[in-house]
Amino acid sequence: MKNTEDFNYEEFKKSKDPWEYIEKQAIGMTAKSMNVPEEKVRLSLVQNKQVNALGYALKLARQKKRISVKKMAEMMKTDEEGIKIIESEKITNCPLGLITAYLNQLGRILSFNIEDFTKEKKDK
Repeated sequence: MKNTEDFNYEEFKKSKDPWEYIEKQAIGMTAKSMNVPEEKVRLSLVQNKQVNALGYALKLARQKKRISVKKMAEMMKTDEEGIKIIESEKITNCPLGLITAYLNQLGRILSFNIEDFTKEKKDK
């Protein structure tokens, strides 16, 4: 680490959660070096974690059903690269239509009841 003045090794050793301490220090150093408020760095980090978690959860659900990327792409009539993008941290770069189709297909595979929420429900 180049700048040790921001990182206190003694405090690190005393901390109950070393990862939390490191994250806090990294956020502080990033905010300082970029000249932005720490809140913006924290928000960016939280959003990034959520996006990564979503892609990972989708990949895990597909893998639990033992469906390959190739098979999923065939079922959706798309290419394998699209599936890989949805299941990665790059999901934010993916067209909403492809994500919706993926979620619907995965829902069918997992036996979820898929409803079209754009249509009004009629009282019976």
